[in-house]
Amino acid sequence: MTRKQLAEKLGISVAYIRKIEDGYIPRPYIIARYQTVFNRSARELFPDYFAVFDDK
Repeated sequence: MTRKQLAEKLGISVAYIRKIEDGYIPRPYIIARYQTVFNRSARELFPDYFAVFDDK
């Protein structure tokens, strides 16, 4: 899937996709859209964000 196709499915811009790919954590409603598109948990899709909450 291209960035443009993904952006269309998520209802966001290609620039925002690039920002997320560069490490930006999107708003919760965008994370929810990613979960729907990829059928994966938020923890799987954004492990760096959730690593803060993991016990060490």
